[in-house]
Amino acid sequence: MIAICLVTISVVDDIAFFRTANWLRQTQLTMDSYLEDFEPPQRVSLWRANHGNWLLGLAVAIVLIGSSIMMLGNDRGESLGADGRYLEASETNATIDEDATQSDGILLTIVVLGAVSDEGQMMLAIYDTANQFNDPTLATLKSPRPIKDGIATWIIAAKNLPSQFAVAAYHDENSDGALNRSMFGIPAESYGFSNQARGNFGPPSFEQAVLVRPTEDESIEIHLGTVVPVEAK
Repeated sequence: MIAICLVTISVVDDIAFFRTANWLRQTQLTMDSYLEDFEPPQRVSLWRANHGNWLLGLAVAIVLIGSSIMMLGNDRGESLGADGRYLEASETNATIDEDATQSDGILLTIVVLGAVSDEGQMMLAIYDTANQFNDPTLATLKSPRPIKDGIATWIIAAKNLPSQFAVAAYHDENSDGALNRSMFGIPAESYGFSNQARGNFGPPSFEQAVLVRPTEDESIEIHLGTVVPVEAK
């Protein structure tokens, strides 16, 4: 009887062992199949996840910086050429009321071209140092002139000019004595400088526009607008 019981227990153990082993094999096959088909989720980079927000932030930053630059330019007042300050004759050290003649010696002729119409007046200012440049209260010479066929001309005696100087001009279309600007702070009236100087973000430097007092009769041209004619380069 005892022997029969032992045999029975042994058989049951064998059956349980084989069943457990079979279950483990089935589980292993199932896991292997799952792992073969499993595709790990792709990691989304921080840039890809947030690039929309970052681009929006960058655009806002550019707008804010641009607005600040334009507001800074406007805070400088209504200046000639770039800062838009008023150009009243009383603000300058001297005005050019009449053209010089041969009896005045060596002459400099300044021709400003490119006015979109003959309305208003052409404004001209001459500066002799970098600290004065574009500050009409410190201009050495300044004068408005009528426009004919889009052109205004000044004839100045060289003896009245500093040894080096820069010239700025703009078309004062409404004769208000100011370089008018758009709501974004961009000049709404055409302007130009000696040497056809142009700045990247605002007015050019004094060094870019500087001229030397002529030692013989000389004529220079200033072209208004942002595009300099080929022949003027």
